[in-house]
Amino acid sequence: MGYIHVSNIDQKNLMVTQANQVALASYSLTLEEKRLILFMTSLIKQTDKDFKVYRIPVTEIMEFLDIKGKDFYSRLREISKTLRSRPLSIEKPNGGWIETGWISCAEYIPKGEDGLESSCLDLSFDPKMKPFLLQLKSQFFSYMLENVANLKSIYSIRFYEIFASYRRLGCVTFEVDELKKRLYIANKYTKYDNFRKRILNQAQKELKQKTDIYFEYIEERQGRRVFKLHFTIFNQENPAKEEINKKTQSQQGNINQTQLKITQSHTLTSPNQQKAEQALTLNGVDQAGIERLINLYDHQQIIENSNIVLEKYKNGKIKNLASATVKAISEDWRPKLSPYEKKQEDKKQALIEVRKKQEEDKKIIEKLKNEFNENKETKINNVYKEKTDEEKNVLIKEFENSISNNDYIRKNYEKNGFNDYGVKILFRLFLSENLLKPKNNDFVEWVKVNKGLNVVKNKHNNEYTIN
Repeated sequence: MGYIHVSNIDQKNLMVTQANQVALASYSLTLEEKRLILFMTSLIKQTDKDFKVYRIPVTEIMEFLDIKGKDFYSRLREISKTLRSRPLSIEKPNGGWIETGWISCAEYIPKGEDGLESSCLDLSFDPKMKPFLLQLKSQFFSYMLENVANLKSIYSIRFYEIFASYRRLGCVTFEVDELKKRLYIANKYTKYDNFRKRILNQAQKELKQKTDIYFEYIEERQGRRVFKLHFTIFNQENPAKEEINKKTQSQQGNINQTQLKITQSHTLTSPNQQKAEQALTLNGVDQAGIERLINLYDHQQIIENSNIVLEKYKNGKIKNLASATVKAISEDWRPKLSPYEKKQEDKKQALIEVRKKQEEDKKIIEKLKNEFNENKETKINNVYKEKTDEEKNVLIKEFENSISNNDYIRKNYEKNGFNDYGVKILFRLFLSENLLKPKNNDFVEWVKVNKGLNVVKNKHNNEYTIN
């Protein structure tokens, strides 16, 4: 096992990569312990085949753990000691399980020993953690460490990691007891209302304020008891977001074909299919049911019926959310329109599509106009530069004659010359008409030749549309 001496760490560039099972594992850590584990995890390189012993300056640890005061060294020893004994329960996909610890060793090295210029802490992961932190090819997630560095609750970090592992799907459902077990608080907050206020809502608030992920949730009741929570996961703008995507894509370059197909099924599906999958998951439909419904029914039909059932469930009209969702989709509970209503709805949709196209055309036309004008300006400048001084003076004289009958422009020209904005604009128009060929001044012709589009000018309002 090799040593890695860590120093001058740029914490903004540290990335955490873990197997999904770690996010869903059952364990209890304090905020400081969790931060130290994440700090260690971020030091692992994608190419590492074995764990290293990380020799980290104590000053770096103090800064990252945000620990101050004279008792820091005793606290650091206590954190290291408890980490050695903290149990971690990981469920394996094949039905097996692992009970292990986080670290195998923590050793304090004082300043001067081994030629050290400052005191350091040697840390190494437990070997049993290798399948979950090293050489990950599939079923893993990554995020920038700075996304959770400022979170003040261990449960906020736990929720962040759980939702980061489900980020691609966009939703996940947990039974309340199962979720509490994963958070290692199965015997705490026995009243759901306390769990909701002190754990769930606090994490929701902190993630929304400080990270690139936030979530909403819906409670599902069994009688009077809330027994299941349906979470929807949202991404939000964050300075680290671009770096996350870039580095994660690089790390996932060697995903095996099975995982690649799973990834493609989520990234290449239509927006409506993704919404349909999220709606079904939110309503508690299992994966097999989701796949069957997605293949059998129109995605819009799935979305609308899922929403109808969800509203009925919220109003207490439905008890079993998942089965009612499947029934609604197969029977299509959406309100039926009369022939006249359908005709009106079709007209409305057609009008919406027309207006949508007009807005899109308007944006395209605006971009084309800007490009056309820039192109024209370049041509004018190039042609004008090639003129001799005598030819330029002739052009200026002709321009002066063209504005001689406009008292306002003429007076501004006599006073300010070409520094006057209005005069400058008129002179550019004059040069355009006199120096360029007609086709270079014709926007419609320019678009047709250079962009292959047919643009038509409306004679009534002078606006352009694309045919």
